Amino acid sequence: MKVNENSTAWNLCQMQELGVVWKFIKVHWETEELNIYYRKNGYPKKVWKDNEGMPFGIYLLEANVDNIKDLENIFDEEVGEVLWFSTEEERDKVFNEEKELIEKDNAKLKT
Repeated sequence: MKVNENSTAWNLCQMQELGVVWKFIKVHWETEELNIYYRKNGYPKKVWKDNEGMPFGIYLLEANVDNIKDLENIFDEEVGEVLWFSTEEERDKVFNEEKELIEKDNAKLKT
């Protein structure tokens, strides 16, 4: 599954550590067109309609880079991990907690 570059928060959160860059992005089931994918592939309506009541997600992307300037081009890669939530508030809470941890790690890397 490719990442939709029009997803909410496409460039919000990044971390570079030992040549590995992590990026978290907020997504929605329908914006990513997963409802279409799962409907066309014969999944039951409870799945393709709204991911069984959990339409709000976070993608975790990982890439190895030698140069931080390459960031814009490396995230056309596959999604590594996905977390799904039933409400936007739940998703945003976890997203913001992860963002704070990454910012702290980034601050350590700069010193």
